Amino acid sequence: AYVLFTCVDSVGQVVEPPAPAETVLRRLLNRLRSGRLLEDNEDDFVAPVIQFQAITSSQSELLDHEREELRKLFAELRTIASERIQELKNAPQDAAS
Repeated sequence: AYVLFTCVDSVGQVVEPPAPAETVLRRLLNRLRSGRLLEDNEDDFVAPVIQFQAITSSQSELLDHEREELRKLFAELRTIASERIQELKNAPQDAAS
């Protein structure tokens, strides 16, 4: 399987995921920070952060050019998702909501 993932904040900015965690405690702290449940002045994003993923599976290992094509497709999907989130954020709110 080949997995691609990204994180986008609530205004459509791409957010770098936290570094891999070595311990259960570090994973918990990273999760709390990414959800803005702990104060962390290092991040410059607007919560909530949305993660989306794409996975492909194959009976054989993907070739380099196949992985590159998947990365390009995923980058396009990330751009579309980011733009859509920005559109939704900027759309007038329905008074009945």
